[in-house]
Amino acid sequence: MDSDCLLPVFPVEIFSNVIESLHNDHALDTLKSCSVVNGWFQTLCQPLLFSTVKIGEAHARSRGVQELGFYSKPIKAQQFADTLRRSPSIGVFVRSLKYTVTPADFGIPHLNEALKQLEKIESLSVGYSYRRDLGQWNPEDYERLSMDWQTCPLLPGFLHLFNKPTLVHFRFGDIIHNFPIEHLVHCSNLKALSLDVDMTSSQVQSTLFCDPIRLEELTCSTGGRGGALQVMRTCQSNGTSVFDLTNLKLLSTPLLRDQWFDDPFIIQYAFKHAKNLEHLQLSVTSMTSCENLYGDILTPKALQAVKVLDVLLLHATISVIDPYLGLCNELKKMSGKNNVHELKIGVTLQALSGAMESAFSDLEEVVSGTGWPCLKKVRLAIQIPQRGLAESEHKALLQTLRTTRFPRLASSQTIAFECVSHIGRLL
Repeated sequence: MDSDCLLPVFPVEIFSNVIESLHNDHALDTLKSCSVVNGWFQTLCQPLLFSTVKIGEAHARSRGVQELGFYSKPIKAQQFADTLRRSPSIGVFVRSLKYTVTPADFGIPHLNEALKQLEKIESLSVGYSYRRDLGQWNPEDYERLSMDWQTCPLLPGFLHLFNKPTLVHFRFGDIIHNFPIEHLVHCSNLKALSLDVDMTSSQVQSTLFCDPIRLEELTCSTGGRGGALQVMRTCQSNGTSVFDLTNLKLLSTPLLRDQWFDDPFIIQYAFKHAKNLEHLQLSVTSMTSCENLYGDILTPKALQAVKVLDVLLLHATISVIDPYLGLCNELKKMSGKNNVHELKIGVTLQALSGAMESAFSDLEEVVSGTGWPCLKKVRLAIQIPQRGLAESEHKALLQTLRTTRFPRLASSQTIAFECVSHIGRLL
């Protein structure tokens, strides 16, 4: 008997609910099995099977790859192109595309056509993986080994996706250079933009003017000439801004403090034009520190608007004792002058010394006082290299930090306190 003639005994809604629950299996193995039972099951499963497509190497050498979420079972670009060529109707099911481009992809026939068939794309993430046989490379090799966006053979396919009114989230990984901001002009409904890429152009050269894009989230992992300030200030040739910051709620940017980067100006510019900006996310390295964060970079007026203060502290060496890189001193200055509801701090260490372990208590001393009347939640994420420790010993070390350095926060009735490892596990 033809399996397609087997009609379901139960109502369609029951089967739909069962298949939806199977979607929670990230490997999708059970869902894939259901899809081959018969054509009717296949019709129900396809929208879930193809809602998120990941293309690229599982362990590609792009620093942005893991952030883009390429850690399950990505398919190869050739497989993607062949599948869409055989079954173009699948394209309408794809809502999220996460793609690590490799040099080998540039010669694949029909790949641009496959990209153009994603008619209802909502989220697009693009990274790049340079050739594995090149080994490690230095910053001066960047342009030679990275992908030049404007000469990329896949450019027609990507530009087609930029014009889709359904696209609301766009994320660009690094190892890509020469990206002109004007390519984003037609992303009319874009809400969240994340860029870790070397950008070009300070003014969009076009005779077709578009309404400004009303961003709600802006993340720029690079500073200087290719950072958030350039994105915010870019205008069309008629003087109209490419981006309308009125509805911007989240700004994420590094504090670099170099000759190309004006930290105070970028933050002040954002708060001047973004009337709803309440989530500020900053990344600081041990080469820069948090010195003068309050007053110089985060003005008293801007601080009044911040509801979520989110700071990532990256230790590049083992010589710095203060795990917070001067942040606690700045938080003391903010005491009694803020409306912060949630404080998020991420600490990435190279090693943990006894002196540094004691210094972790400084955070509790600052935020347990009366100067933080609106504070409802503190989240501290700590990453410490395992280096010779058994997994149980490593976990015990982190748990000891929580119980010995934050007793008041851990027992607080007014502040929810989370202390987690870098992979998000509660300690």
